[in-house]
Amino acid sequence: MRTLMIVVGAPGPNSVGFAVGQWVEHEARHSDEFSIDLVKLGELNLPFAEDAPLRDESGKSSHARAWAARVAAADAVIVVTAEYTRGASPMLLSALGCLDREWSCKPIGLVTYAGISGGAGATAALAPTLFALGAIGVHERVELPHAERQIIDGVFYSEADQVIALTAQLVQLRDVTDALRRPAFADTQAPTARVS
Repeated sequence: MRTLMIVVGAPGPNSVGFAVGQWVEHEARHSDEFSIDLVKLGELNLPFAEDAPLRDESGKSSHARAWAARVAAADAVIVVTAEYTRGASPMLLSALGCLDREWSCKPIGLVTYAGISGGAGATAALAPTLFALGAIGVHERVELPHAERQIIDGVFYSEADQVIALTAQLVQLRDVTDALRRPAFADTQAPTARVS
């Protein structure tokens, strides 16, 4: 069974992001393609920023080492994030950037939310970060305009086109994961791109 990590970049359990993350988890479990690891970044106690992504595990904090192990164990990742000033949250960027090789060749999908844009700014801002980490971003995007209007009593009630988009993203994540498991790819690892 493939393991899908759903990373909720929202700070607390009463946030829009938490409700959207639970919706993503529900749809992913319904697809029966993945086992799920739901990660709430606000509960991980990660340092806001490590000095640098270190290859020597002994140089990382215990929380960062635990985070690295969870990322390494995932076959694919969906990041759920709001758009912050046309970008992604500092907490999410720190969580991504405190690791290095764990992201290499990792298929990643984005589910974003904001006002009328649905979080398109967060998607655009995260693209170069994911590229620099060597991750494989899938094409299908899930952007949720005014997601807060679809939440009732802490539950996100999706519309049909949103379910279609998320289902397509899950299929792409499944297909990329399976392609990377094939013998031609199993013993290779793409080099991590560097930005100087």
